[in-house]
Amino acid sequence: MLPKDRYSILKRKLNLDLPAGKHKITVECELCKTKLSVHVEVYRTGNGQVLGSDMVLHHIDGDKENNNPENIMILCETCHRMLHNWGEIQRWLDKIGKKVEDLPDCRKLKPLIKRYGL
Repeated sequence: MLPKDRYSILKRKLNLDLPAGKHKITVECELCKTKLSVHVEVYRTGNGQVLGSDMVLHHIDGDKENNNPENIMILCETCHRMLHNWGEIQRWLDKIGKKVEDLPDCRKLKPLIKRYGL
């Protein structure tokens, strides 16, 4: 995803209306609520780009072309990795016809499932 696309998505998702110039904004991970720094540059036209960031923009439906704000989650690196790892676990369990409860030590997974709504 290009820096200008990331800014466009952020602008729509967060209803940003920043003046021209360089800005540091703070967003929060939608799962763990960690504060994340985002450095943006806004042009006089209102367009802009993300210069640097701690955040990851995750496409909920997996379609990287669907940049609708409702399809985007703002995540930290840790939660983004966890989300993708959980998807792999889910696909593996589906493939072998098992459920989370069938895993030998699912006690550790249940709090994650409850906390993150997985």
